[in-house]
Amino acid sequence: MDVTGKQQPELIERPASLPVPTSTKSGIALLYKEENNNTYDVCLKLTNDALTIQKLDVVCTNGSESQVNHRTVVLRRQATGGLGLSIKGGAEHNVPVVISKIFKDQVADQTGKLFVGDAVLQVNGIKVEHCTHEEVVHLLRTAGDEVTITVRYLREVPSFLKLPLGSPGLDRSRVSSPLFDSGLHLNGNGNNTAASPPSPSANEPKYEKRWLDAVCVPLLMARVSRYKAGTDKLRSNCFEVFALDGVRTNILQFCTAAESTDWLQAISTNINGLMQENIKILNKSSSSDNQIVHMGWACETPEGSTTCRSSVFKFLALRGPYFNIFKCPPIGATDWGQAETTYNLYEVLFKVHKLWMTEDCSPAPRA
Repeated sequence: MDVTGKQQPELIERPASLPVPTSTKSGIALLYKEENNNTYDVCLKLTNDALTIQKLDVVCTNGSESQVNHRTVVLRRQATGGLGLSIKGGAEHNVPVVISKIFKDQVADQTGKLFVGDAVLQVNGIKVEHCTHEEVVHLLRTAGDEVTITVRYLREVPSFLKLPLGSPGLDRSRVSSPLFDSGLHLNGNGNNTAASPPSPSANEPKYEKRWLDAVCVPLLMARVSRYKAGTDKLRSNCFEVFALDGVRTNILQFCTAAESTDWLQAISTNINGLMQENIKILNKSSSSDNQIVHMGWACETPEGSTTCRSSVFKFLALRGPYFNIFKCPPIGATDWGQAETTYNLYEVLFKVHKLWMTEDCSPAPRA
């Protein structure tokens, strides 16, 4: 009660103070890059405040360097199975020659130093980065019993590796296809009787594939979009996450609509949770008539032409008596004065007294 004896109205706690559940999860997705039209596997790790994208890489597990750019491996050709690997790619298609398959318990597999996704850089000291598929196949077939190859693992494995495997057939003399596996071509002369390679010693470096952090997207004031760039068309089973600092995920693709929706909701939940916490912090240092009721992203579709319309994302903030529209979220105090558009809000309370209702609404007396 105040000094006059009147009871003060009960304060209503704002929605920003309500706890918002967050989600943590991890899983595999496809990452699509529009600039090179390439798709490759990534691992997603979602925490309360960030989405981390991990890419596969080859690391040395017992050496001083955890990550290695190049590896030089000696292969001793076997009479059966040849080098024990298949390759795809070639300069004629503007893609590197890449190891596309390693056969279990054969030469390449026994070295423990070669992996699917390794780009072949040299064969016996000859650079092959600009060679055609058939030229690299020829070098490997005629390189002799001992072949030294230098490779580098591609963290962004080309999408052509995901094509169905091609069978060379019984005719080994036929021309191989650069976008399908060339495996039997690598056996070389069938009279080779080189022994199997010895087991690697304990002192030799050992390698393995691991998921390593590549991109970390902070979720505070981030936004999620399913729209194709420059259009109002929604992507199917895809979305992209944009951070406040300009970091972006590129397009994340999922196998099913359910999986895409699950990830979309989990990321959106964490973004919303961080937004609510931020509102609470800002409101603690703001006056009662300048409290933030809502902040968040919205998609604006411009009026006018019905063709080729491009939606634009704007940041909305309802604070005190104003409704603000920003191009970018306000971070500092001065940013609040840089709104693209500001609208005044008027709150009107209609209150009807019971006595007035009785007097004004009663039926008029009959004459």
